[in-house]
Amino acid sequence: MFRHLYITTALAWYFPLLSIFILYRNTLVFSQHAHRSQQPQTSRNHPYAAGDFNIGVITSIEKIYDPLADKYFPVYRSRLKGTLAILYAIDMINQNKELLPNVTLGYDMRNYCHNTRIALVQTFDFVKDLSFTCCEEKYFQNLASSRNSHNITREFNTLVAIIGTERSRDSIAVATLIGDYNIPVISYFASSHILSDTIRFKTFFRTIPSDKNQARALINLVRYFNWNYVALISVGDSHGDALASSFSAIAAETGICIPVHRSISTFDSDNQIGQIVQEIAENNKIRVILLMTAVYEAKLFIDELQRQNVTGRTIVGSDATITDSFFHSTKGKIQNFDGIIGLTFFANYVDGFERYLSSINLCQNKNNPWLQEYQQLRNLKNPNFTDCKLPPYPPTRINSSNIDESSAMNIINAVYAVAYSLHQLLNCTNQYCPQIDFPYFPRTKFLQILKNITFPGVNGNPFKFDSNGDGVSNYYIVNIQRDSTGRHFLQKVGTVDQNLQIVADTSKIRWNHDNDNYMSDNPPISRCSEDCLPGTYRHYVEAKSCCWDCKPCPDNYYSNMTNSPLCHACPL
Repeated sequence: MFRHLYITTALAWYFPLLSIFILYRNTLVFSQHAHRSQQPQTSRNHPYAAGDFNIGVITSIEKIYDPLADKYFPVYRSRLKGTLAILYAIDMINQNKELLPNVTLGYDMRNYCHNTRIALVQTFDFVKDLSFTCCEEKYFQNLASSRNSHNITREFNTLVAIIGTERSRDSIAVATLIGDYNIPVISYFASSHILSDTIRFKTFFRTIPSDKNQARALINLVRYFNWNYVALISVGDSHGDALASSFSAIAAETGICIPVHRSISTFDSDNQIGQIVQEIAENNKIRVILLMTAVYEAKLFIDELQRQNVTGRTIVGSDATITDSFFHSTKGKIQNFDGIIGLTFFANYVDGFERYLSSINLCQNKNNPWLQEYQQLRNLKNPNFTDCKLPPYPPTRINSSNIDESSAMNIINAVYAVAYSLHQLLNCTNQYCPQIDFPYFPRTKFLQILKNITFPGVNGNPFKFDSNGDGVSNYYIVNIQRDSTGRHFLQKVGTVDQNLQIVADTSKIRWNHDNDNYMSDNPPISRCSEDCLPGTYRHYVEAKSCCWDCKPCPDNYYSNMTNSPLCHACPL
């Protein structure tokens, strides 16, 4: 019996790993990313520049199809701008005479098209020359030293970290694969608390907090507005389900009821969303809907609310929902849902990054094929087009800051975490790094330094990872509003600090109501039952419910407080 159990367990691990290996071997033949000794830099179709040490980047840039060219082209949106934040940080580090003074950082960027399979293939491509894992690291260190094999191993040791991916589901796959190679993976957007498991994901870091923090912040936001009867809609992936699970567990302890709690499958979202909206429409006491989905599912949900003519509901969005991509995908479709409120990561304006963007020359950018393709698209649309500058970024703003600049700050911090850790590993002073040649790069030591590094963050405050490899950040509370021209924008209405305390200016919030009174200052009431006044008591419909009837106290009994659980006998 135990032998059978052992074999079954072994096969459960073997077949997924075998399928990944076969997938990689079958896909690798189509890859255009060869080793740099085999293929010149100019033939690469992704941004690349060699350095003494290189940072791998796995991202997903938005592309659109041009029928005339029969080709997909990058568009200048948040993901492409995010890659430029990485390049900006690397350029600043390479120009800094005190940080890694005689060391050059390089980069190798890959687009995985929001496809987990492609993310795994790209990750394999990064480590294909590292035929060893962390289990064999000591052996290869000794081998390299005894054979004086610097020329053999040096080429394989230039990749020091991978930055990416955006989605939690993809980060889980990449971090699982890369962990055995002792290469750190640093994400700036994946927030699933599953990734805080340092045993499963021993080399995973992120510059944002876990979604357990966000779940508590959302609970505090619900309680702040005195709501206790809300719908909860999540997407069935590692981010949405994990965030919803954390939220619902805390809600049960704090007296918040969730009469409709549904998870949207990524495979049958259209049909499911229609049923969910119908269920919400039938319960008129649900006035607040929490959305813990990515932009795609949020757009489908809002479309379905409009199709079924469900009005007067306030949507509360998580950080994965309240993004600039949400604005672009729902443009012109959220007029009936003004008053959406939600959380987004603290947005700091990075002045140097904005100047860097304005200095980019798209007509002379040999190291970045994505920008070259973007410029080709502009030329296709207008053959007489001669402007070589990036256009102003789409004006989705939080007051005076672009919404995606919070991501820029987190992205830049990820790059600087690598740089400061390298600086310490190489025993650098402010003038010189004495040890830059390794017969074998000490990845285990580098990981330990990264776990404990503290450095000045982009916002001027010290940055460090916590014991789980997570970052710490405040949240903005934002509210979707319209200006006098009917144009939507994000209004910052409050903050949630690192202790999850809410400070909000409720006078700035505009709410959505059934009567289409867009300028209403009064928050919606999302409660199953009204308060019971003195002289009455709560009679619960069911145990530990948010629904009750207010019953009058019988003769010779009284209650002298709101929501009294019982009536007291009058004194004789």
